[in-house]
Amino acid sequence: MPTPTFRSIPYEIRRTALFLLFVALGGALLVAVSLAHPWTGDAAPSANPGGAFPEDSGTSVASGVPQFTPPPDSPSSPSSTDGASSAGPDDGRSQATALQTLLDQGAPDRKAVVAAVQDVQSCGTGAGLDADISALTQAAANRSNLADQAGRAQVDALENGSQAAQDLATAFQKSALADRAFAAWATDLKSGRCTAGSATRNQHYKDAESASEEAGKAKDGFVAAWSSIAGEYGLQPVTTDDF
Repeated sequence: MPTPTFRSIPYEIRRTALFLLFVALGGALLVAVSLAHPWTGDAAPSANPGGAFPEDSGTSVASGVPQFTPPPDSPSSPSSTDGASSAGPDDGRSQATALQTLLDQGAPDRKAVVAAVQDVQSCGTGAGLDADISALTQAAANRSNLADQAGRAQVDALENGSQAAQDLATAFQKSALADRAFAAWATDLKSGRCTAGSATRNQHYKDAESASEEAGKAKDGFVAAWSSIAGEYGLQPVTTDDF
């Protein structure tokens, strides 16, 4: 009896067998895929892997779609809109003290200039004209430096501080001009004839007098402003003869 082959099996049986084979293979494939990629649920993976938005992130949800809402503007830091200074009492005291220091530094120069000019008028019978010229030249340099410092002084915490600093700077500047003119006058007398008590008052002397007059006006303005500043912070009042 010949051995049956697949082709010898009736067609209907062969078709059924093939169908069952395909079904079995498909089922085995599904099982393999499931084992390799197990599902944790029947919903699709979330578009936000980090979970829900933080409560303070300013987000809202409409129609199931997360929407970002900008947080309200944070309060801005306080700022001055009227130009007023925000400096405190300590700032005012330190600024006033700095001006007082300039006044104290200018006082010795004032005394040195007065003494030198008086000696020049007597043709240097005291300290001598050379010493007088040196004293006047040094005073001019010192007061020019003080004028620069006064012009750069920070005075925003002082009432009328800007005007006071400007007047002080001008006073020192004009005084320095007078000192140089007095030194030139003394040099002229040293080179020529000088009679004690009646020293010649040439153009240099007139220039010195003019600059001294302008310095005096600036000193008057500063003294007026300084009066209230010194009173507020308990500092020493001054007169035009003190610096």
